[in-house]
Amino acid sequence: MAHQRAVVPPERVDRLVDYRPPTCARCAAPLLGGVPSDGFVAHQVTELPPVRAVVTEHRLHRVRCPACGATTRAALPALCPRGPSGPACRRWWRCCMASTNLSQRQVADVCGTLLDAPLAAGSVAGLCRATALALAGPVAAVGATLPASPVVNADETRWLHAGRTAWLWVVATGLATVFTIATSRSHRVIKALLGEDDDGVVGSDRYSAYAWLDEACRQGCWAHRKRDFAGLVDRGGAAQEVGTAALALVHDLFAVWHQFRAGHLDRAGLLTQMQPVQDAFETLLDTGIAGPDLRAATLCRALDRL
Repeated sequence: MAHQRAVVPPERVDRLVDYRPPTCARCAAPLLGGVPSDGFVAHQVTELPPVRAVVTEHRLHRVRCPACGATTRAALPALCPRGPSGPACRRWWRCCMASTNLSQRQVADVCGTLLDAPLAAGSVAGLCRATALALAGPVAAVGATLPASPVVNADETRWLHAGRTAWLWVVATGLATVFTIATSRSHRVIKALLGEDDDGVVGSDRYSAYAWLDEACRQGCWAHRKRDFAGLVDRGGAAQEVGTAALALVHDLFAVWHQFRAGHLDRAGLLTQMQPVQDAFETLLDTGIAGPDLRAATLCRALDRL
């Protein structure tokens, strides 16, 4: 069954065009004087207006003084941009760089193609440097809040930076999300972000860079665990049995958690309902460790250490 796009509300409609049938669909009689019936079918079309950058030429004229003969050139007003682009244009470039992951040359190409605003890649690079300097203080202030955050989630992924392999790290809290690009994937990066004395809860995958955290403060990512368990199911044999049982327990775990989030359980009820699931997980991990499949045993052993 096809899904129809929801229409926008009347106050969002910018232009109305009404169409009335010229003749009756049954008898072909003219409807010029017909009585309008109730209702109509709305067909909404969204379109972009022609987009073209506005270029303003500021002319600084020279005027010769009739008294002494000296020539004086006019100065730019204080609010006039000193560079070749205005604030709205620079905001657009920043959005392209930050939200679309376009290269500097691609941003320049998009500006020329879509906005008819020719731009050199070097100008984009300069804007990036200026933006980084302008935001250095706020970024540092946000990063300084991470060590005191009671709960954070962290992850890292491979990142291409200046033509070389780097790592994009992210640490998210309830108030802020901090990204940093590092040349290393070692524990030193996350320690620098959280502080070596961090005692909050850190949600992460099983990567060894987080092994320095106290076990009581480390929460394994369940999305990664589900993926690991699904991999055991795909493996078949003894591993499939462990993976299938683990996925069923994950379902039970989140069923209890959603009851808590919906307000149907208090914290004490959550702990009570979770205990059988936790016990079943411990039994399953012991079974997997002692089982014949090496991959399942390795995974269960790693999870048992968390």
